[in-house]
Amino acid sequence: GVLTQGKRGTPNYKVHDIQTRDEEDWIRVEGANEPLVSYDDFVSVKNMLERDTRATGDSSEKNILSGFVFCADCGQPMIRKIIPSKGKKYYYYVCSSYKRHEGCSAHSISTSEVEKAVLCAIRSQIECVLDISETLGYLDKISVDDRSVFNYEGQIGQLCEEIEHYKKMKIRLYEDIASGVIDKKEYSEFKEQYSRMIDEKNAVLERVRKESKYSALNHDAERVWIALFREYQNIDSLNRRALMALIDKIYIHENHALEVSFRYGDEYKILSDLVKCAGIENGTTPEPQIIEVKEVHHGKKK
Repeated sequence: GVLTQGKRGTPNYKVHDIQTRDEEDWIRVEGANEPLVSYDDFVSVKNMLERDTRATGDSSEKNILSGFVFCADCGQPMIRKIIPSKGKKYYYYVCSSYKRHEGCSAHSISTSEVEKAVLCAIRSQIECVLDISETLGYLDKISVDDRSVFNYEGQIGQLCEEIEHYKKMKIRLYEDIASGVIDKKEYSEFKEQYSRMIDEKNAVLERVRKESKYSALNHDAERVWIALFREYQNIDSLNRRALMALIDKIYIHENHALEVSFRYGDEYKILSDLVKCAGIENGTTPEPQIIEVKEVHHGKKK
């Protein structure tokens, strides 16, 4: 629902010829029109259109993971290969670089085993997201006054004072070495120590400021992505809509391990840090899931 205006116009009141303006000079108004599709659906479809989702080989069988599966070593898409054996057809993913004889290795793995492992990973990830959502529900019920117990302003003020203190100490080193209070070796050691302390305090300050910002935000508006995971909490089979909503990419390792990279990883980490700052016990932030798959070969593969 973005309204865009001012794509064309005159440069000034003296020039009457209408010219095309640079994109940075356009006027944009977010949410001016009711969108036909949600922003998340729009981004998901846009990302999929940028990937190669063409069917390969025998397209009579639906390839539900088309556009999602990539080689973990070379990063190229995996393509589906058909192995006929005893009147049946078995489907495998192989690295497209290997198939084109451009290096890498086969990374061959059964499509059915990949689909089973991905479904298992989705269920596990949904459980993690809903778990932290339940914990955050407690924080949402805390009044703004009660949230002062987290004392973000106090933490920020103290960190700023400490950073300023170490900066002053660092400046005083020049005076000390000039007056002979310390030698060059001591100067280098103290300077390195103060610089390290300043960097560490600045990193903590950035984290606390970010947590303070997200703690004060409208949580319902900022956590729309959680609703996407909740929508599929009873998922019992894979479908394209669920894959596009929840998964970014699936990486296949040579040892038949799958690495499932989910969408909204950054958003989850921010909320997880917020929970930790509040002192509430919760599960750890999920990393891309690595799943071992026992491979069963059917027939001879070329």
